[in-house]
Amino acid sequence: ATGQALRHRLAVRADVAPATQTGAALAEALIQRDAVAGRRLLLPRAGLAGRDLPELLTRAGGQVEEVVAYETRRPASLPAEAAAALQAHEVDWVTFTSSSTARHFVELLGARRDELLRGVRTASIGPTTSATMRELGLAVDVQPPQAQVRALVEAIVQAEAARDP
Repeated sequence: ATGQALRHRLAVRADVAPATQTGAALAEALIQRDAVAGRRLLLPRAGLAGRDLPELLTRAGGQVEEVVAYETRRPASLPAEAAAALQAHEVDWVTFTSSSTARHFVELLGARRDELLRGVRTASIGPTTSATMRELGLAVDVQPPQAQVRALVEAIVQAEAARDP
């Protein structure tokens, strides 16, 4: 999806696109292409991004310059409509597309988490987010084979179809 966005919005072709959307997979793909050792690498990323990618690139001999391109911040509270829907048990699924969304959501729910999430199924975009969810005590009902929003939606649709034959 990132490669497509680069092509369509900026007319830039991605030279490397790992099959799995993780920092470790990207590092491995770059290392296999001999694009790391002895090279200077600019790494624009989220302020809360994991450490795997820069650490693996540095260990492989790259000189990594990290730049915080954006910050992820927790809102002060859930939007009123979302809070009301959770309170009324009108939510079937909650999706998480990053570890920070899982952390922030759990923080926002606070002590009422278990009550508000009773009967709610959860979907994770990929393995890193799933690991964080499990650390936070959240179940992972669905995780697509590819860490892409489209695949996440398809996995939820399939899970619903399997539930309601």
